[in-house]
Amino acid sequence: MASLLDPLTIAQRQLLAVVYEPFGREGRWPCFQYVEMTLDQAGLDDPTTLLASYPSWGPLRYGAVWYNRAGLPMKDTVVGLTVAGLFHVHKVAVSLAGTAHTVDTSAEQALFISGLAYLVQRQGSLTPQPFVPQDVMITSQEVADHLQVQPANDVRLRKLYELLSREPGLVGSSQGPNPPDGSWSVEPRRDVRRHKDVDSVPAYLERLSEELTVPAPQPTPVQRSSLNLLEAIDYLNAIWELRVGGSPLFRFARGVTTNRLAEPCATPEEFQSCLSSLSDVLKYRIDRHDAPLKRLRAFEGRLDAGGRRRVAGAIEVLEATISVRVAGQHGDASGRGAEALHKLGVGYPVLDWSRAWETIQDRTVAALNAVREEADATQGNVDGSQT
Repeated sequence: MASLLDPLTIAQRQLLAVVYEPFGREGRWPCFQYVEMTLDQAGLDDPTTLLASYPSWGPLRYGAVWYNRAGLPMKDTVVGLTVAGLFHVHKVAVSLAGTAHTVDTSAEQALFISGLAYLVQRQGSLTPQPFVPQDVMITSQEVADHLQVQPANDVRLRKLYELLSREPGLVGSSQGPNPPDGSWSVEPRRDVRRHKDVDSVPAYLERLSEELTVPAPQPTPVQRSSLNLLEAIDYLNAIWELRVGGSPLFRFARGVTTNRLAEPCATPEEFQSCLSSLSDVLKYRIDRHDAPLKRLRAFEGRLDAGGRRRVAGAIEVLEATISVRVAGQHGDASGRGAEALHKLGVGYPVLDWSRAWETIQDRTVAALNAVREEADATQGNVDGSQT
């Protein structure tokens, strides 16, 4: 099974080293402009490409680095490392600003494990009351006393806050750092005690790998149709035009390679190409009509209860397909793409691109067939789209 401990490439680890340097000194993460220019001056790889290359896990896309994935990083986008990043950058040899050295994150790793143990201890010491729920709020002053450090702007406290607040499932709410003294507070999650026996970063990452690698749900088996994707679209269009809308539901946008819809794929690039072609078909408006999914929703509202359930389920499949494509092309910090992959029965992360595309084809054909059967049972024009 894949693990957060699996090795990264040399180029990926070099980027981690560039990101770590300001944090190692000051407890603050750098902006993207610093990372980009530092890598460029050192003659290293393009940071935008490198940032997109790191493996990610779970709906939150946890990996060695974090940044705002809503789009391409801007010059003021903050880039930071997770605990996994600290693990992978340890003992990396780099040469920055003409100075060669080896990165050492052993102090930060030990700091994190100590902080995690304190969260577990404090959450476990909570005395429950029968009628009033109790909260545990841990302050930086409290942690400073525990670690026997001076609280005012101590770099170790700033580092610990950054690490604890960025890891999944450790703290529920947090506040800070607050000027001028850098004080902060965090509320440990109730289930943080699952880490009570963790005594090292590798042990923590092994457990996190297990938690984030959620098995794909077992979907209701889909009987493979004798129609391929192109045939299912054509068949539905014919019935829709005859029974419902007076015009086809789908049309291929200019430049869409229809052959991609029937072809297999074996790589992430081929998967995205196939998915893009399908998504373009599902979203393409015909003349003055509404978009296909809006027309389907109008059609759904005119059916009986059984028909509405079938068409609503079909719309969910088509919407999930579009969500996967959008996430793949534009980034998806909210995890909607991962959620959509689970809905389609593919699972996340994708381990077999060929099987993933085959599954999406089967699900889409089944959805189109369900709509066609309901459309074939109607009489007269019930398409609520604008003309």
